[in-house]
Amino acid sequence: MRLNYLGDSQDIVKRCLIHWLNPMGSWKAHPMLTEAADPHIAQEYAKFLGVELLSTDLLSENTNRDKYFAAARALQENLFLDPDTGLTTPKPDHRESPRYLFIRDLVKIADSRPERLTLVFDMSLPHGSEYAGLRNKLTRIEQRGIHGFAYSSHASFLLVSKDAKLLTEAFKLLRSHPGLPLIDPPDRRAGLMTL
Repeated sequence: MRLNYLGDSQDIVKRCLIHWLNPMGSWKAHPMLTEAADPHIAQEYAKFLGVELLSTDLLSENTNRDKYFAAARALQENLFLDPDTGLTTPKPDHRESPRYLFIRDLVKIADSRPERLTLVFDMSLPHGSEYAGLRNKLTRIEQRGIHGFAYSSHASFLLVSKDAKLLTEAFKLLRSHPGLPLIDPPDRRAGLMTL
């Protein structure tokens, strides 16, 4: 998350999804900061989303990712992860790695919190085939024993959990919101999608 973009249209979608998912339990956000942030602006981000921050530690190319995500794995609340770019299946260039959440990171976090939800912001999708990109990521996550679905829009997200029943409840909750686009035929560009 780059805090200099605070309040943009993508942040509005983040806020809406977290708010709509509040009946599923309380949330914390991990902004996965890649640049030093003014503490006041970090708190504005938390206030805007309506959550507490789990961490404001910086993620760099030299960060030990297991230690960096230890608090996320231990958290017993729902978690929003906000990488600069998104979730990646292949490992990016070492210099680019802080901009991404790796699938292995996400699987470890979700696996260690079997009764909680993890929401991930994801703009790391191939232009023109976002739906196929999200489907590929969901398939890779499912192969590792984690269930998920996605919201595809100008700001895309994946919601995952070890608990399929919990995830189904979250899907139904989001689906009940009037006006939220749903992907039924795969050619639609925005909405909820499952495998």
